[in-house]
Amino acid sequence: VTHSSPAPNLLIKNIFCNHRNAANHLITNCRHATHNSFIFTMKSFLSKLTAMSMVATTATTDALQWPSLLRGSEAEVQVDTSVQQSDCEDGWYAGVDAVDDMWKKKPFYSDCDNVWQLSDEAEDLKDDEFPDDDDTDWRTSTYNDCARNGVDSEVTAIEKECLWDDSSQCTDLGNSAAEIVVMDNWCTPGFAIYKDPNYKKECKDAAVTICEGNISNVANSWCPDKNLSTGKLKQLQDECEDQVNDMVGTDDDDNDEDDDTDRDLDD
Repeated sequence: VTHSSPAPNLLIKNIFCNHRNAANHLITNCRHATHNSFIFTMKSFLSKLTAMSMVATTATTDALQWPSLLRGSEAEVQVDTSVQQSDCEDGWYAGVDAVDDMWKKKPFYSDCDNVWQLSDEAEDLKDDEFPDDDDTDWRTSTYNDCARNGVDSEVTAIEKECLWDDSSQCTDLGNSAAEIVVMDNWCTPGFAIYKDPNYKKECKDAAVTICEGNISNVANSWCPDKNLSTGKLKQLQDECEDQVNDMVGTDDDDNDEDDDTDRDLDD
């Protein structure tokens, strides 16, 4: 808004100073003035005083009107406030409240285990309650746009609380995933109960293997002058299993060929 008058405070200050200067001038002239010159000076002072009073009244009126000239009418101020604050803020808080209500109810029940589906449901919430429709009037469009932002903001806040501020959700999720991977690809939780190895048989099998591999070393160490042929080496190795069994005894499970109890040692 353009206003041709000087600033109200400056104008009033100038008027006050002029009054004071004129009065001082009158007192100074009175000390040396004749009767006729005093009358003339007095009339001149009163005329100037009257004129300055009129200017002061005008300045006061302008000063009172100055704020309204800058900001417009009260009605215009009220409209601006509703557009810039009320519609958008009301929409934003409506979006936040809508997510809070949805989070507390079925199927979420404020349980962080269910937070993974919250953002998808929030998208449906925005489309249903705060549609992004260009055909609406500007006030409704403002409300809905701010409400949709409020929905997104509250979803982010809930996800942060569940997945960032508290790491237990992520830890439990990782542990469960590991168990499912092992169960689907390696063994079940009850595997150790029903498929414990026959430890004695496993040990004897290892001993037989060691025996077979060590025959040549023992023979060369004890009788280096004797030539151990391949055929004779194989014959001696075949004696290892019986020898181990003779040393520690045999069990019925040693010859068990049941696939449910055998272990695939290659894995």
